[in-house]
Amino acid sequence: DTEFNNIETAVNSKSDYTEGTFTPILRDSASTTAGNSASTNSAIGRYVKIGRMVHATLALTQIDTTGLTGTNQVVIHGLPFPAHDSGTIMYWLGSMHMLRTTAFSGTTTGPWVPLIQDNQQYLTIKANSTFTSPYPDQFVVSDLNDDSANIYITITYEAAS
Repeated sequence: DTEFNNIETAVNSKSDYTEGTFTPILRDSASTTAGNSASTNSAIGRYVKIGRMVHATLALTQIDTTGLTGTNQVVIHGLPFPAHDSGTIMYWLGSMHMLRTTAFSGTTTGPWVPLIQDNQQYLTIKANSTFTSPYPDQFVVSDLNDDSANIYITITYEAAS
């Protein structure tokens, strides 16, 4: 423990710092047992966890949507830790960059943001322009150009533990 101005803090100890890798998995369902998984050329995730705060980055390249349902929402599973359950509806937003998608040709122009809800270990992608409505526009499988779309995401969220 380290002491600053007579306040002891455990967050500065090495036991509260971890870093590692994870494998993000793009699915067409929030369920890990329903729906289908996309194949990719590369699926890489890295994280740093300090205390309960997790900073994660991920990249999915050359996403193959064969076998996925075009109207289903894109869901990225495999985050290293589930999000904290705040007891109220809480969203953790991040930033992202997408290449070779058709998401900007429809009626919703975004901006698109990755979103993690309380107590979940996956993220979805929503249109920030409609975020205030109860059901924001969702990024769906048909928004990806098969075999050439890439998604890069950075997000920081509070872990459950």
